Amino acid sequence: MKKWIISLILVMSMFLMNPITGIGISEDLDISIGNINIGDNISLENDSGFHIKERETNRNIITIEDKKIVVRILDREILEIRDTSNKEVRTMKIEEVLFESVDNEPILIKSNRYRGKILFLFKNNGRIINRLSIEEYLYGVLPREMGASFPTEALKAQAVASRSFALSNMSKHSKEGFHLCNTTHCQVYGGIDGENKKINEIVDLTCGITINYNGKVAEGIFHSNNGGFIESSESAWGGQRDYLMAREDPYSTNSPNSNWTVEYSRNEISSKLNSAGINIGQLIDINIIEKSDGKRVKNLEIIGSNKSENITGARFRTILGGTNLKSTYFNIVKDNNSQMNNEKTEKIYMINKDETIEKNSNRVFIANSLKVIESEKINGLNAIGKDRNKILNEYLETMNMTNEFTIKGHGYGHGVGMSQYGSKVMAEEGFDFEDILKYYYPGVQIY
Repeated sequence: MKKWIISLILVMSMFLMNPITGIGISEDLDISIGNINIGDNISLENDSGFHIKERETNRNIITIEDKKIVVRILDREILEIRDTSNKEVRTMKIEEVLFESVDNEPILIKSNRYRGKILFLFKNNGRIINRLSIEEYLYGVLPREMGASFPTEALKAQAVASRSFALSNMSKHSKEGFHLCNTTHCQVYGGIDGENKKINEIVDLTCGITINYNGKVAEGIFHSNNGGFIESSESAWGGQRDYLMAREDPYSTNSPNSNWTVEYSRNEISSKLNSAGINIGQLIDINIIEKSDGKRVKNLEIIGSNKSENITGARFRTILGGTNLKSTYFNIVKDNNSQMNNEKTEKIYMINKDETIEKNSNRVFIANSLKVIESEKINGLNAIGKDRNKILNEYLETMNMTNEFTIKGHGYGHGVGMSQYGSKVMAEEGFDFEDILKYYYPGVQIY
């Protein structure tokens, strides 16, 4: 009988424990929901009063019947608790206490309501932390990451992916003292406001189910739309995952943001580059020099009147704005009227010389000498020497260059893992959530 009980406990622990982090699925998550500073007054409200408990033991220290209390951060170690009459209730060490509703009701803090408990901490920065179960956390994630209008099977796939992502990334903010943040850096989480009955039921239907690979919870990475081609985790961030490889995705080719176009003026890009600390002078040209297996731009050459600089596609996207440049799966379309795109005869100005050389090639560039050197660089843009600015300004006039850069791209997001709009199409075509997950994470098991 004892052996049977021990075996049962071992089997249950396999299902309740995340093999990567050692964190049980039934244990609570600590989610950062905001920042705090010394001197801040933070109001906490609910309809039943507060238990103030020891953080480590969960032992109740004091119960406050008031429905609203104010927590004042005195310094990095001490907080002060006051009731609605502004009477001091108690001064306590910040990292030793947490706040819980008497009747387990949501707590209102900074205009949002949260399930579970509230605590505060100071590591690198001051943080407000919401401690709650992973299933309650998912109630507040799915409406913001997918939305109730998506088909049921797509929502199930999202619930399982989000649960797996959370469990496989529990150490993402460990140095700061919590598990996950509430932004797109981890997953967007907004508490109880915005929860949806349908989505909560979906979460409950998939309770505890995760994506697994080689006996461990897999990283359930997802994005909005990959534009028809999935990126690999190795190309995106480094670190190969066999279930996160680059390949085509026909389910993501005809959805919102599968294809997009954005235009930037030369001055606008120059200004954004300067703000990011890339001071190249007047912007001359932008060349894509390397793409990943997933067709994303890995590296670009930014050519300016003062110098040229190479940057990654990811940094370029950040500089221009991720909501405008929706992914790094793009091409730069140059003005067809500009000779930069043609094989026509061009005037190339030599450094320190007044003469011009006409050559029927766009492979010519000018070195700091009297000779012309053939190269894959274009049209003299890599000319060097004290007269570089003069030569490039003359070059601009000669080439009749457009003032606009048109960028045509595909998809929205990093493109790794599951495409949310691709999952929508698959669900509409009759695939269930396990089919969807096994398509986007090949070789995994779902349990």
